[in-house]
Amino acid sequence: VLAGAMQPAAFSPFTLIACILPTALSFGFTGAIAFFIAGLGAFLLAREIGLSEQASLFAAIGWMFSAQLALTILWPLGFAWAYLPLIMAATRRLVDDPHVRSIGLLTAALVLEILAGHPETLLHVVAISGAYGLYRLAENARRGRVIGAAAIAGVLALLIGAIALLPFLDSVRHAGEYKVRTQIFAKTPLTP
Repeated sequence: VLAGAMQPAAFSPFTLIACILPTALSFGFTGAIAFFIAGLGAFLLAREIGLSEQASLFAAIGWMFSAQLALTILWPLGFAWAYLPLIMAATRRLVDDPHVRSIGLLTAALVLEILAGHPETLLHVVAISGAYGLYRLAENARRGRVIGAAAIAGVLALLIGAIALLPFLDSVRHAGEYKVRTQIFAKTPLTP
C-alpha cells in the first residue's frame, strides 16, 4: 500500500534509516539530513559555477533555509526540493565533462530524487535541471556525447527507481484525484 502512494518514500535510504530510530530522533534525523543535502547541493552548484567558498556557503545557507524547504522539510515535498541544486550541479558537470563519473553522479542524484516520494516535485526538478542542461549545452561543442551521457543517466535512474515508480504508475489510475480530473474537469466546458 505504501509503495503505490509514493509519498511515504518507503524506498528512500533516508526513510529506511529513520525507521530504525526512535520516533522523536527519526524526525530530527530526517530534517537534519534533508537540510544537509540541500546545503551540500547548493554549495556544490555554487562551486561548479565558479563562486568562492564564502559565496558558496552563503548560497548553501540561503537554499537550506528558504521558505520552500524550511516550511516543508519533514514532508516529501521539502525533501524532494532539497535535491534541486545537487541535480543541477550534476547536470552542469555532465554537460562540461560527459564521462562515467558524471553519469554516475547524475544517476545517483536522480535516483535519490525519485525515491524522495513526491512525483510532482520530481517532474519540476527534472524539468528545471533539463532546461538548465539545455542552456549549458548550447555552449558545448560535444552535443552528441553529452546527450548520450544524459540519456544513459536518465535510463539508469529510471531502471533503478522502478521499484518506486512502477507501483505508483500502477495505482495512479485508481486514485480519486485522477477520476475527478478525467471525468469532471476534462468534460466540463470552459466558460468565459
